[in-house]
Amino acid sequence: MGTLRYVLVFALIGCSGDDKAACTPACGTMQCGDDGCGGVCGTCGAPETCGGTGEPGVCGTPTHSCGMQQNENPVAFCETFDQPDPVGNRSGEMNGDLWGVQRIGGIVNYGQPFSWANAHVDLCGTDTPVEAESDLRICSGQLRDGTDDNLSGGFEAGGPIALTMYSKQPFDFAGRTGTFSFDVTNDSFGTHAVWPEVWVTDQPVPAPWIHFGSFISHPKNGLGIRLGNAASNTGNNQGECPNQDNLDKWRWTVDSAAVIRDFVMEDTVSEHTSDCLGAETCFTGDLNVNILDCVTEPTGPDGGFNHVEVRISQSQIDVYATDAGTTTPLKHIASITGANLSFTNGVVWIDDAHYNADKGPSDFPSQRVHTFAWDNIAFDGPLLSRHLSFDVLDSMAPIDPQAGIGTNGVFLGWDSTSTQPAALSTLPMTTDQIGAASGALLLFNFWVRDPASYTIAYSINGHAHTYAWPYPDTQGNTVRTLAIPVSLDELVAGPNAVTLGMANSPAEWAHVNIALLDAGGVVPPVTGYP
Repeated sequence: MGTLRYVLVFALIGCSGDDKAACTPACGTMQCGDDGCGGVCGTCGAPETCGGTGEPGVCGTPTHSCGMQQNENPVAFCETFDQPDPVGNRSGEMNGDLWGVQRIGGIVNYGQPFSWANAHVDLCGTDTPVEAESDLRICSGQLRDGTDDNLSGGFEAGGPIALTMYSKQPFDFAGRTGTFSFDVTNDSFGTHAVWPEVWVTDQPVPAPWIHFGSFISHPKNGLGIRLGNAASNTGNNQGECPNQDNLDKWRWTVDSAAVIRDFVMEDTVSEHTSDCLGAETCFTGDLNVNILDCVTEPTGPDGGFNHVEVRISQSQIDVYATDAGTTTPLKHIASITGANLSFTNGVVWIDDAHYNADKGPSDFPSQRVHTFAWDNIAFDGPLLSRHLSFDVLDSMAPIDPQAGIGTNGVFLGWDSTSTQPAALSTLPMTTDQIGAASGALLLFNFWVRDPASYTIAYSINGHAHTYAWPYPDTQGNTVRTLAIPVSLDELVAGPNAVTLGMANSPAEWAHVNIALLDAGGVVPPVTGYP
């Protein structure tokens, strides 16, 4: 919070317009940073940066830890997955106080969009069957996630799915280039198989994800990057790599990127098609992915990590990565220009995404059942108060055989009709937690075939409300994500009762939770903050 107070003071005493000529710089003992008059108090020489040791206006060398190499500010968040946590919410063995998790996918139709297949996870060499909420496991100081995109087991009968995970601590990159880094075993066979994604969203809305028109789970404002541009190790296949390095190995680079502004998508995959690839609303602007290099892939979750660093400003994003099993050199693999992000503060996500992986390269094994390993998730910047969230646990109901999609899994969500809303209950919160919050949000995914009423009816502990359709289109038969502000006065200590429905239309709901914004307080990372 110290940085924010400095900015406010400078804004009050600074000058603009005709007064700028008479403006007196307000630097005091500051060595660098904004002088309040449109200039700076000084610059720092490399390797020092302004505020590099956490003190605003003072030059210092930033701490590089949690694997980060390019951060210009102290590490604000660091997760090394040293020990498993008891499963208490949707986050599996991840720390549920630090992480929120959702599972989205299935064939998009009534009774189907929130179905999730049972899977297997490679638990550090042990093949382990898992289902939803037990599919995130920790072994040997790393996170393993196990996924399966096919509920029936029939060849090429899978669909698009995503296992989405976000840090509840906010990431702020206002007025700077922030750094978000992680390690992942990216053995992708391409975007008709399995691949990792990175997202940054302005709100902790569940499962921000795009798959053509079937999943337009757009945050209000956000950025998504797909790391699934793969080139095989046969036939001197250069793929989209701009060089011929390591042609005897599988390689990957950035596939595409999407930016969401006020719910409107600009996606480098769909913006050059006439129909937005099935989404009713999209925007064609200056967003562009410039592929600069590729890195080698591991052979699986035990084949060595790629270290990835994403440098994010409002106008440009640069992606760096290492070859599998190495930490240096960091190769500049892509530059994403024309981003024009409409936000500077939010939460960061890591995703495991599939698309009917049986249809991947025919001369290689299917990645339908797959395990990614992750480690050293970190970002830099100001140290801000964490959010807290209180899940409605997944319904974990059997899949109706009449749906015809297979039964090797569970249904995660709840149905509602025009006369009977879904009646749910969150995990318990405390009076102190409610009192510490700066605000609250009701968060959920939902599916509706025909949003005829365009109105969501909901209640919190008996307090009934309606919420007007917020999206710029009226597309149905797709999965959405949404955050609705909640009055703190309506929340109670203990579990909170929630109802959700659509007037005049059946609907399905999933990943419901209530977030208490900033209620977790400032918690320095174990590693890296001075």
